[in-house]
Amino acid sequence: MSVPLPPNEKVTVYRGTTVASPYPADGTAPALTNVPAYVKHHVKNGRFGNTPANLHWTHKLFIDLNDIRDAYGEELVAGPAEVVANGDTVLIGDYPLALRCCAFYVVFVCRQNRGGNDFLVAYLDRFQPSLNPCPKLPAQLGTISVPCCPNLLPATLHATLTNNSLCACLDGVVVPITWNGAAWAGNTAISCVNGTRVNVSLTPCVGPGNTWNVNIWCGTGAAPAASASGPATCSPFSFVITHYNGPGTSPSTGSCCDGSTPYDSYVNISIAP
Repeated sequence: MSVPLPPNEKVTVYRGTTVASPYPADGTAPALTNVPAYVKHHVKNGRFGNTPANLHWTHKLFIDLNDIRDAYGEELVAGPAEVVANGDTVLIGDYPLALRCCAFYVVFVCRQNRGGNDFLVAYLDRFQPSLNPCPKLPAQLGTISVPCCPNLLPATLHATLTNNSLCACLDGVVVPITWNGAAWAGNTAISCVNGTRVNVSLTPCVGPGNTWNVNIWCGTGAAPAASASGPATCSPFSFVITHYNGPGTSPSTGSCCDGSTPYDSYVNISIAP
């Protein structure tokens, strides 16, 4: 159940289409978020977009089986075959250029290879691209005020861990961290020798130059005193530490792996919405 082409975009899907204003407002909840897909232009076959008769499109979207809805009704009565408001709107960020956004109207959806390696093909009609980035998702809207950032920050951030090889069980782990009144903190399940959960805590505004403090540890114990500090970017929020060198090696406060190698010397951490 997968597309036989490597994804070249991630798409966000909103219910319905408004021709006069196809770009949703910031904070509008999408139906699907960041879904990998393969997009290609199809203008010649689609007869150069919408005209008064029949179905027309500009692009094709290849996507795994998902709840994506089209505007097509039928062609048995006079008038257009589509009910435009019924078709979903697909947004693609950084398209056709970086820091821009492009909306597409879903004209027709069909299922390919039903009963086998099946996937969806959606025929899309492109709107005029926006010169601005795509609308912010609800989770990206800021509600938290801290003294070292002029803008509000999201109540939930995501910490992504990567390393070079000594503790591969942490590679690619994403930890959601939520504001608790003093810091963003959270944990998630892992499959490491000395730990079944990895914890991340991020404390804002601990020093000059917009310095923030991060702590990573495994197990169920309290956060150890050792941590790492570095500057954060407020808008959009970003905090990155490479080769994190934090607490020691005991399973409750340090190493997730063999108990003798300080995994945290080899962990990179990137935190963003």
